[in-house]
Amino acid sequence: MALSKVTRTVLLCDNQYLKWKTWKKRGRSEWVSEVCQGRGVYGEYHHLFRVLRKNELKFVQYTRMSISTFDYILSKVQDVLEKQTTNWRKPICAEERLLVTIRSLATGTSFTMLGFSFRMEASTVKAMVMDTCKAFWEKLVEEHTPAPSTERLKQSRAGFLNVWNFPQGVSDPEYKFITIDVGAKGSQNDGGTFAASSLCASLESKNFNMPPDCELPTSSEKLPNVLIADEAYPLKPYLLKPYARKNLTPAKTAFNYRLSRARRCIECAFGILYAKWRILGKDIETSVPNAIAIIKCTCVLHNVIRDKDGENDPVYREVRFNGLQSAPLHKHRRNNRYTTLAEKVHDTFANYLKTQRLLKGD
Repeated sequence: MALSKVTRTVLLCDNQYLKWKTWKKRGRSEWVSEVCQGRGVYGEYHHLFRVLRKNELKFVQYTRMSISTFDYILSKVQDVLEKQTTNWRKPICAEERLLVTIRSLATGTSFTMLGFSFRMEASTVKAMVMDTCKAFWEKLVEEHTPAPSTERLKQSRAGFLNVWNFPQGVSDPEYKFITIDVGAKGSQNDGGTFAASSLCASLESKNFNMPPDCELPTSSEKLPNVLIADEAYPLKPYLLKPYARKNLTPAKTAFNYRLSRARRCIECAFGILYAKWRILGKDIETSVPNAIAIIKCTCVLHNVIRDKDGENDPVYREVRFNGLQSAPLHKHRRNNRYTTLAEKVHDTFANYLKTQRLLKGD
């Protein structure tokens, strides 16, 4: 009885010689290149990573996170990254896949150069990095970057007032990202990027879960919850920016100082992100969908490390206490168009803050 094609393939899997012969027929003379054959001995994961696990400081410098945080992330994505062992070859383990991805994000090194370090083909590195970035988003986003609920924004508002002495701000006081929107054109200024974002659309249509207006501390005045921005953004009832620097009154001067001081929280968050993930400081050499996945991944990892490592993170300490690690920014023109309501909210905040002393010094 003649064997089917499927049956013949199954039988071939138990015969190493026939397996090699079949592979060669398909135009491949060897399983992997000579350089990659030494991966189990000379690849970074096999000869360096295991040594670094014995030194916490060096491990943090290498991976941008503590050993416990690395292991926590691995436990979350391992089931997605593990590949099935077959008779054809042994798969690359989940821990090595995670490490390759972390090094790609941390250094911004090309897939080709990273492949030389880990003794892999560039195409393998690329596929590995993209699969892992998607696994990060799938497994970590709900816990560490959930869709902002009204209750969570209330907690952020209370924490921001306590830490940064600025009322009604819904920014996270611990330098984490509350919402992520990626995909704007690089040629847009900050205001144009915000106007084109889904966040702006949600705020304008009142579909964002913003808490209801409430009274300012020690006052009966009710004001909306607000985002904090710089001069590049449009003034809105829900978005505060500094006053123009001409003809400033004492109230406006005090407001600009308090707003600038509070805005340092947001600027530090981006400074930490940029200092930790160097791939953001260069052109991301991949397709647009893959670049979007990579950027979203770095934002989620940022929140994970803030949650797990906190003030023990050396990059956080460097940026927070020794100055910002500035990313290159596009020059932008000021956006001076605003509504009467936005102006009224702006002035009410200024008049209120003029009467309030800082609870903590700089």
